[in-house]
Amino acid sequence: MNLVPDVLGMSVDEAVTHLRQAGWEAEVRVTFPYRGKPQGPQRVIRCRKSDATKVEVVVAHQGWE
Repeated sequence: MNLVPDVLGMSVDEAVTHLRQAGWEAEVRVTFPYRGKPQGPQRVIRCRKSDATKVEVVVAHQGWE
């Protein structure tokens, strides 16, 4: 279980499900634009191993106004 599955661009639910099926625990963090209002679905923009069994998943909204 050394390699973290590639979940970049996936929806939050899809990424978490994929990671859990591979034996990883996902810690989801949400980032927001400096200005503007977030819009659209959230997508994974970063994924990194944070522990032997945990993965930090950073998500952002697909757009903003």
